[in-house]
Amino acid sequence: MTITSKNIDKGWAWVILAGSFFCLFLNGIMCYSVGVITEALLEVFDCNLAVTAAVGSAVIGIESLSGPFIGIAINILGCRTCTLFGGFVAMFGLVGASLSSNLPSTMGTLGIVTGIGYGFGFLPANVMVGLYFEKLRPIAAGITMAGAGLGMFVGPPLVRYLIDKYSLQGAFLVIAGIALHFCVCGCLMRPLKKDNRPSGEACISFRKRLLDKMKIRIGGRCSSSVWKNYGFLMYIFSIYGWNCAESAVLLHLPNYCIQQGSSKQEAAFLFTIMGVSNVLSRLFTGFAANDERVSSLILHMGLLGVAALFTSLFPLYSHTYGGQVLYVAALGMYIGGPNTLFTPIVFQLVDQEDLALAFGMVYFSVGIGYMSGPPIAGAIVDGGATYTESYLFAASMFLLSSVIMMVIPLVHNRDVHTVSTLNKKMSATKLSEETGEETCVMYGLTNSS
Repeated sequence: MTITSKNIDKGWAWVILAGSFFCLFLNGIMCYSVGVITEALLEVFDCNLAVTAAVGSAVIGIESLSGPFIGIAINILGCRTCTLFGGFVAMFGLVGASLSSNLPSTMGTLGIVTGIGYGFGFLPANVMVGLYFEKLRPIAAGITMAGAGLGMFVGPPLVRYLIDKYSLQGAFLVIAGIALHFCVCGCLMRPLKKDNRPSGEACISFRKRLLDKMKIRIGGRCSSSVWKNYGFLMYIFSIYGWNCAESAVLLHLPNYCIQQGSSKQEAAFLFTIMGVSNVLSRLFTGFAANDERVSSLILHMGLLGVAALFTSLFPLYSHTYGGQVLYVAALGMYIGGPNTLFTPIVFQLVDQEDLALAFGMVYFSVGIGYMSGPPIAGAIVDGGATYTESYLFAASMFLLSSVIMMVIPLVHNRDVHTVSTLNKKMSATKLSEETGEETCVMYGLTNSS
């Protein structure tokens, strides 16, 4: 069966949407279960909190840090091959984690190998949705991103049940089988071809143009303009603060709530509640950002500002399960939305020629934030403080991220205006029609998150 451009917004595009939604769902199961896994690792290996937290945060951190390299692999091998590779690597990493007898080996298998596998598993899904949808791209992107929120809804309680039923090692084996389903989704990712054009000729033309552009851009505009774009650099720092805080909160939440008197299952169920509000937040934020009268910068700032407020007050009412439920429901509503705003803000702050580098920097900042937040919060607790101080640290990082967004319009090196980018054709590079090559789309790529 030949998949051609006639399938844009219809036909096989809906199969791609279903497969991509499921890829992000699988990714969400792992990413939002790291807190439950960390709590179990503390029991098994009896190490200090900072070191143990580094293992869980490494899964999401490595996944994000490898984003630019996965993008290169997608250009060379295609989305289908990369997704299949990701499924197998994630499975091997989790099987290796089930056989690990100490924390360093768990870091290598669960943190690094599994993180790389999940990165290859979910990133091509975002690209495929962008290729197969044009007029309906905003809706398709929102549905796809909601898959990660559904993973938050299902993942932590499921992982907690598996640990209680089969132990941590057995749970890793079951999750390995679940991760292998990336391969099922990958088999659905058929390349999109232009009608009536020889693919070999298109590839040769594409590679020639790519080499020509690389020669022009090395030492040219693309290599320097982003680094002089102070508004975008401030956004990168804001992303770091946001993900540093979010990872610290999510990874330490189960252990903190158990210390406050909740059972392990109740602590895991909190993520289910957060998952519902997280999905709603991503969808509502997408609709809001689609309105030309709403600034994506202000929306991002407001969401993280409210998240800082709820997080700073959480220690005051965390001793009751009702207070914990209130917090996670509010937090899910305010940390889910900024994921939807990645693309509108990046398109607003950088020029089209710099999009590839800009998205790579965004992913790198997400990864650094996720890898540094939990160990810092864990070190605060290990140093003699309590979770109250660690959550105040997370609140301060949320607030810092929000304040930085206020400064961006003042330092940005060109006029910042609100644009309805979700209705625009979000393509990083569009080759001329005579090459017969498809548009390469960069849009809405997030952690998990």
